[in-house]
Amino acid sequence: MNKIKDTTISIATLFTSLSTLLCCALPALLVSLGMGAVMIGLVSNFPQLIWLSSHKTELFTIAAIMLTIAGYFTYKKDQSCPADPKQAKTCNNLKKFNKIIFWVSVILYLIGFFFCLFIRIYFMNKIILESVITCPNCDYKKKENMPTNACQYFYECTSCKKLLKPKKGDCCVFCSYGSIKCPPIQKK
Repeated sequence: MNKIKDTTISIATLFTSLSTLLCCALPALLVSLGMGAVMIGLVSNFPQLIWLSSHKTELFTIAAIMLTIAGYFTYKKDQSCPADPKQAKTCNNLKKFNKIIFWVSVILYLIGFFFCLFIRIYFMNKIILESVITCPNCDYKKKENMPTNACQYFYECTSCKKLLKPKKGDCCVFCSYGSIKCPPIQKK
């Protein structure tokens, strides 16, 4: 009965680690290989991927807890096998199987962690200072430099001369009409 519990914990750990890989590493891999259309197809067929991505902090926390529990049960000292040679062989095979599943789970977790958190933190600290503003009145587009220390509330379209203001809920014209959000929002 104890071996069934250990195997169940190992498989649950593999499942949570695999879900971290699906939420974070797979999308990053597909997009970096230029397979954005494949990613769109995946998301449209499996919308649960969006839920996993939006709850990645909770997912990684649960997976870490499951890995800790699985590691404890996989490597605890007082695991003995029966004296019967046939049962002892089965017991030892299950121990090896649990260790393999545990380390596969750890590797999957680390791959997901790398793509989701480490790469994101490394690349997201770069602030983009140029944005293309599209006038909602005449559809004219112009590349503009954004201020780094404040939000720009007004912008006059160089084509139709209409004075643009941010949409309700946005802090500036770049957040409402720009291709990139303003630097203060990018920092959040």
